[in-house]
Amino acid sequence: MISNGRIADELAKAGHEVTLFEPEFLPIASTVKSAKHATRYTVGGFSDEFLKSLKGLSMDGFEKSYPWTTFKKYSKFQEVFANACEELLDMAAVIDKLNSSKFDIFFGEQLNLCGTALSHVLGIKTHLWVSSCPLMDHMDNILGVPKPLSYVPAVGDISISDKPSYVERMSNIVEWLTDVATYRYGSRLINDLFRKRYGNDFPDVDDIAGDSPVIFVSTDEFLDFPRPTLHNIVHIGGLGLNTNTTELKEPFKSEVKKGKKGAIFFSLGSNVQTTFLPKEMKENIFAAFKEFPDYHFIVKIEKEDHVAEAMGKQLSNVYLTNWAPQTDLLSAPELKAFITHGGYNSLVETAVHAKPVIAFPFFADQYRNARLAERNGWGIPMDKAALLKSPKTLVDALEKMLSDPSYMEQSLRVQKLVLTKPFKSAEKLVKYTEFVAANDGRLPELQIAGRHLSFIEYHNLDIILPVIAVLLAMAYTTLRISIVIIAFLLRPRKEKTL
Repeated sequence: MISNGRIADELAKAGHEVTLFEPEFLPIASTVKSAKHATRYTVGGFSDEFLKSLKGLSMDGFEKSYPWTTFKKYSKFQEVFANACEELLDMAAVIDKLNSSKFDIFFGEQLNLCGTALSHVLGIKTHLWVSSCPLMDHMDNILGVPKPLSYVPAVGDISISDKPSYVERMSNIVEWLTDVATYRYGSRLINDLFRKRYGNDFPDVDDIAGDSPVIFVSTDEFLDFPRPTLHNIVHIGGLGLNTNTTELKEPFKSEVKKGKKGAIFFSLGSNVQTTFLPKEMKENIFAAFKEFPDYHFIVKIEKEDHVAEAMGKQLSNVYLTNWAPQTDLLSAPELKAFITHGGYNSLVETAVHAKPVIAFPFFADQYRNARLAERNGWGIPMDKAALLKSPKTLVDALEKMLSDPSYMEQSLRVQKLVLTKPFKSAEKLVKYTEFVAANDGRLPELQIAGRHLSFIEYHNLDIILPVIAVLLAMAYTTLRISIVIIAFLLRPRKEKTL
């Protein structure tokens, strides 16, 4: 919602008529200020199934996961998305209103392709695909983007860097396959839903998305693992962010100054609900904060989280809030570190304002994001499950970050790279969008042929395997002939008798 709002605003500021369509699968549109310049069209009336699924994200992940459990967890999300999509299609007045708007271009996100299918129903000529996080595994697969799993981490529930061990490389392959299978399952659900309503000839949503002339990825090149890419993939990370230091308003202006050595901000974003976190985890988080009396902790919790509220009120160096101006806090010079779940928006905001980060991820790209910050020296990843047992891991991470100046030094370096690189994200977004629109809404010249190849053809297995088979056959034949010759030469000779 946030990344889409920023895209909508930048296009609106460039003079385009933009509608930000927000079906409230999760009822947060009133609290999340997604867009200021674009027209927001918010639609409610959905079941609470999505909210219940988010509860599972906050509670799950504290036990060891396996490919089948990961597939089951995210397949459930795809089912929830599909059910919400069906509810949306039943809203005839909404569909009619969208249809009457006669949109020229559709921007659709990557998590579920309901919007992609709907854009086809509405007759929108041009589809531009958007990834709100690093380019996801199913997108690689659909678009034909090279992804060497030997050093490019999958975007899933796996915590590895770009220098994986043998076992980690094996796990990376399994995670990639699981991710691709999960999202393909979601696409099949959407296909079935739309074909039931609009006929069996309705195109595969993966094909609609794959035909996008440009793919916008809401990541920054300096805030992602280096990897192969395509000409029509455009990075727009940091879009719409305020990069200046903003004066805080009360009570936050006073709170950041209370720590003798500074302040630390704790927030798990909007998708991870602190209300549903295990009590033991909350106890250990606050126990860790207690170990640093010279620092003041600003802690964002849910309004309904009375357990955390009671714990936090017992500590004089903790300020509890249900909402926080995150970018403003991160820009405050008094803030020394950010403790987060590792969502990509939070990662970008942290980098832009040069703050070291401690991340304990819960799902999807958050694991990858945490390891990325570690790779470049301005972050420490944590295993959230360790906080069920004791506060030690968080205490150790805080001590290391607050005592080692290299974390702040690397934060400042990353900030400089992001802010001074040529070509700003807003410029790329607007100019590429206008370029596509000016060229009949399509760019087949940039479409890679590899996305239409089978797995066997793409990896040349139909050439490599026969060659290996021939070489093995030749080696076997040579070996057999050699054995016969050697046996002949070494046979016992009969002596001639006179």
